[in-house]
Amino acid sequence: MGRVGEEQTDFKTQLVLEIISVSSRSIACPHQHSHKRIKSPLVDWYRLLRVEEDADVDIIRRQYHKFALQLHPDKNKHPKAEIAFQTCIRGWSSSLTYLLESRGSSP
Repeated sequence: MGRVGEEQTDFKTQLVLEIISVSSRSIACPHQHSHKRIKSPLVDWYRLLRVEEDADVDIIRRQYHKFALQLHPDKNKHPKAEIAFQTCIRGWSSSLTYLLESRGSSP
């Protein structure tokens, strides 16, 4: 019976470590900003959230909520859970801003 809890804890730990790893590396992120293609070392928020670059807002939102529930410091006792949670929030915010800008809307 304790195995399910252990597996859940292992998954949460792995997710924290993966988010921290992805967010600490500079990744060439070819997304458009202000309708100009830039090639600079930025965090690829789509990769961090594990969604395709052309993903719909609803898909990104679902993935963000899934990660947020797993990474929230009240639910995840890993020492770096709060950092991973904040990184996930930045990923959601950045992805949403980019999508709205590319569609001519405002956040």
